Amino acid sequence: MIDFTDAMEELNNYKGSEKKKTLIYDGKKYLVKFPDPVREKNKNISYINNAFSEYVGSNVFRICGFRAQNTLLGTYTYNGKEKIVCACEDFTDENHVLYEFENLALSANPDKKIETELSDIMEVIDSLEKISKLSIKDDVKKKFWEKTMEKTNKEKSVSLEDLLKYIKTIIKKREFKYIAFFGIIISIQFIIGSSLQYDGYSINSPFDFIMKLIAIIFLSIIFIIIHYCCIEIIKIVKQYNEGKKLQHKNEKSEENHVKVWDKLKKYRALIYFCIIILCWVPILLAYYPAIVSYDGGGQIGNYVFNNGKMSHHPVLITLIYASFYKLGLLYGDANWGMFWFSIFQMTFMASIFSYVITFVEDRTQNKIVTIISLLFYAVFPYNQLMSIITTKDVIFAGMFLLFLINFYKAFEKKLKLKDYILLVITGTIMLFTRNNTVIILAASIPFIFCILFKDKENLKKAMIILLLTIILYKIVSVCIYANTNSTNDEGSPRLFPFAQATAKIVKESEDELTEDEKEKISYYFTNYEKLAKDYKPAIADNTANLINSKNINKDKKEFYIFMWQLFRKYPVKFIDSGLNTIRGLWYINDTSFNTINHDKMKHISGALELYTNPIKLDPKYKLSIQSKIPKLRSFYNKMFCLNEYENIPILYILFQPATYFYISLAFLLYVMYKKDNAKKTIGIIIFLYAISNIVGACALVRYLYPVIVCTPLMLALTTKEREK
Repeated sequence: MIDFTDAMEELNNYKGSEKKKTLIYDGKKYLVKFPDPVREKNKNISYINNAFSEYVGSNVFRICGFRAQNTLLGTYTYNGKEKIVCACEDFTDENHVLYEFENLALSANPDKKIETELSDIMEVIDSLEKISKLSIKDDVKKKFWEKTMEKTNKEKSVSLEDLLKYIKTIIKKREFKYIAFFGIIISIQFIIGSSLQYDGYSINSPFDFIMKLIAIIFLSIIFIIIHYCCIEIIKIVKQYNEGKKLQHKNEKSEENHVKVWDKLKKYRALIYFCIIILCWVPILLAYYPAIVSYDGGGQIGNYVFNNGKMSHHPVLITLIYASFYKLGLLYGDANWGMFWFSIFQMTFMASIFSYVITFVEDRTQNKIVTIISLLFYAVFPYNQLMSIITTKDVIFAGMFLLFLINFYKAFEKKLKLKDYILLVITGTIMLFTRNNTVIILAASIPFIFCILFKDKENLKKAMIILLLTIILYKIVSVCIYANTNSTNDEGSPRLFPFAQATAKIVKESEDELTEDEKEKISYYFTNYEKLAKDYKPAIADNTANLINSKNINKDKKEFYIFMWQLFRKYPVKFIDSGLNTIRGLWYINDTSFNTINHDKMKHISGALELYTNPIKLDPKYKLSIQSKIPKLRSFYNKMFCLNEYENIPILYILFQPATYFYISLAFLLYVMYKKDNAKKTIGIIIFLYAISNIVGACALVRYLYPVIVCTPLMLALTTKEREK
């Protein structure tokens, strides 16, 4: 805010009830209003915030299109105390003088007390000799009437010329292209997503294409307008809040509060950890001993009862699940072992989340952002439930977040050998919690190289960390896979999109297929008839299981050539099949990702799968949920299995995975606009992970969970860093 303390002061000629000064600032004359706490005594109305009221009111009217006085919010130090003031620009000059009505009324009709009724005002105008001599009485009345009763169109609206000038100014700004790009992307997902969801196709004719293009342009413009309106409102609120904080600081000492927090500050990570755990404990009791769903049950069953087989799942994650299960068997109850797994995973994730919160607090020095981060990790249902679910995405999400924060910190300090070692080990463990992450990390290297090309020191740091992490992972993984009954699918091609596209074409356009095309489809897939029958738009598992990998591997080039031919013949169907399969990851209002298994297990599988795989039916080996708080379990099942969260207005989007995809995109665009290289590297890695899910077999919340937990980190990196 502007400091008016050293502004040139003139003798004050302004009247009114509040304290004020006449100051010259930047060559202009200002009426500077001060807060008047004295007025609060024995009064029902407070005048302590009059500076804020003046500033906010004027700016709100200006945003709405009214002509209003120019105001500035600032400070003025008087007798060692800093006051919040509002400076109102003086719009009078030698040719334009402002007279207060009260002063004019004093010279009119000495036999009558003049009030502010309309008849009194007109009487004052009639009685003023100066106005009568100038023959402007009627004009004065007319102007008064227009100003007070009609608020003329000229006063209410902004001229077309001013509006165009304002728009041109916005378009010329560098930020506009980022905002416009994001607005277009958001508009496309709404238009195309709704068409796929409700009509079953994206575009079905040239006319439909033109209409959707017009709708996208219109929606983009609306989005941009809303964005700039919000920005103006945020600016006003920020100014207001800054002033309120400063005012509060001057009027009320916070020394006791600061002293107490300073004593507790060294324990803050532990405090955050305890708060998170306390908020998670009811969920553990509701789903005791754990939620063994998704791939977790299969991983445990294969390893324990199938000669240590690990299939294509991460070895580290499988060993963790199986170890706790076997621990339970040693004590005669597998459920007891999985209870300790829940304790382990809750402790692991809460520790990382508390570390993130301390990072957010240290970096932003912003209580609101810190509290939001704490509440997000402690009470957001996805974080509560995921803490006891057996899916590799949870532990990976924790390691991903830990690696990103320390990778970002590496750009802010001089690294020692131990720092490199810790980062490389952290990164390597992260890669072992999800097989295909090594591809994402490798794919980020060219982007990071380009970003840091001119920053040789940080480029060197980044390349050493990333390359050593990938190399160490490759060396260790070769040893692990050579000595375990497992397979690594990190480099295998993702054929889900091709399986879905082929199935959609066979189902909807079989009559148009040639005999040669049918023969090739039968060659690359094990069952031609079943391909169409098993096709489900929202999940590729059924069609992917029909892929004949043996025949494809004989001549991969020929397979891809055939897929290209199908794409050229049925481009819309090909694209629509891919978009439908992962619609939950890119369409915010999608309702397909949370109903994938509703035909089989509606009450236990929706946005989340909240059930436990029994592993074995033998009581000695069987797992089962033994809820200690059945009502809480029933509530969460209704919310995230029957998907009743969709009935929550506006807030439902917090539970849609696509929301976090666009948060990662918005974060990347923001850091690109700010030209902060360290933040760009973080943005690239997060976004590459988010977009890598487009080759997945379906859209599940767990796939984007690593991006979801990065939300407070992204918020902190877009919040202005404050000095401690």
